[in-house]
Amino acid sequence: MGDPLEEVFDMSIVKPGSAVICRIDINSPIRKQGDEVIILDDTRFRSHKKTIEQLIDNSNRVVLLAHQGRPGREDFVSLRPHAELFSEILELDVKFVDDILGTKAIDAIKNLGQGEILLLDNVRSLEFEYQNKAPEEHAKSPLVKTLSKYADFFVLDGFAVAHRAHASVVGFAPVLPSAAGLLMEKEVINLDRIRKQASEYTLIFGGAKLSDAVKYIQKFLESGKTDRILLTGLVALAFHMVRGLKIPSQTKELILDRLGNKGIEKIQALAKSDKIVLPLDYGVEVNGTRKNISVDQLNEVDAPAKDIGPATIEYYLDLIRDRDVILIKGPAGVIEDEKFAWGSKILLEKLFRMNKFIMFFGGHLVSILGDIDESIKRGKYFISTGGGAAIEYLLKGTLAGLEALKLSYRIFANRV
Repeated sequence: MGDPLEEVFDMSIVKPGSAVICRIDINSPIRKQGDEVIILDDTRFRSHKKTIEQLIDNSNRVVLLAHQGRPGREDFVSLRPHAELFSEILELDVKFVDDILGTKAIDAIKNLGQGEILLLDNVRSLEFEYQNKAPEEHAKSPLVKTLSKYADFFVLDGFAVAHRAHASVVGFAPVLPSAAGLLMEKEVINLDRIRKQASEYTLIFGGAKLSDAVKYIQKFLESGKTDRILLTGLVALAFHMVRGLKIPSQTKELILDRLGNKGIEKIQALAKSDKIVLPLDYGVEVNGTRKNISVDQLNEVDAPAKDIGPATIEYYLDLIRDRDVILIKGPAGVIEDEKFAWGSKILLEKLFRMNKFIMFFGGHLVSILGDIDESIKRGKYFISTGGGAAIEYLLKGTLAGLEALKLSYRIFANRV
């Protein structure tokens, strides 16, 4: 396999003082408090910091495109709070305008000075934005036709959205010289290294995001590129439930509420695979203390399982002893409670001591890394900012956004 970025411009093509449209991904978990929107995780904001700082140091006029949620969902909100948080992180004034294609947006872009940043509003408020189309088709969209008039270059740095053939991701490539941002470059290089190390993958999936887990597990099973998928957290309990294990009623209600009938049917189908591996024991809370019990005892204890137990950890480690690369998403337990962060921490520590390279699909599990001594980790891990995009790249070796950048290279290679 060759260099995945061999036919992609890097940011060195961006001329000093020029106008740049930069597609980022700062879609983040939020909480609404009255009229206030509170952003709960700034990881994606910080991941773009180097790219934006390089553009600013280059005296570029930077117009940021981003999204939050989808229309009809509770997290579909204005990006005003995102601009405010970005200003704090960059220690620069990130201007904001509640417009994308109208007079307010165009005037704000025209008035942008060198080394200044403007964030336009939620690009998914444009209905055509999230239609899957070829770059050439999206190039005819109002978004690209309007904004490309005021830009000299396009930079794609939103790796987490780069698997989507959306207008703001792929549409500028045919009409503007387009480059991969520093985050995009870092992600693709690291993922390509993992692809070269392993022809099939061992996965550990946990956490409480059941719909995401179902989607990812299905993709890996259909691809044939996984030898086994080890489950933890609420995900494991959901699979245990459909395989006939009696679980605490409170946990059962939570699973049913989050998945609905269709989600349960999908898990029932996936649970038939012999590649799905489930825990042998769990940690539960009894009178304020942790107690490890076997799976057969779950229905005897009127308390939800909050972590995997020691037998599960040893079982899982034995199963993956011959694997060099482990893909992991989601904590093994309720890591907000120190008693039940134990399983996640011990599992990671032992994986590092076994000299495994671990790829994290972002998420809350990453917070555990700070509790593990650096001498144990020795840099043998990579944290991806995009679960869906990372999985797409591992399975297919490319992304819609990456293919668009290659198209731009072919169009503009002799012009920049």
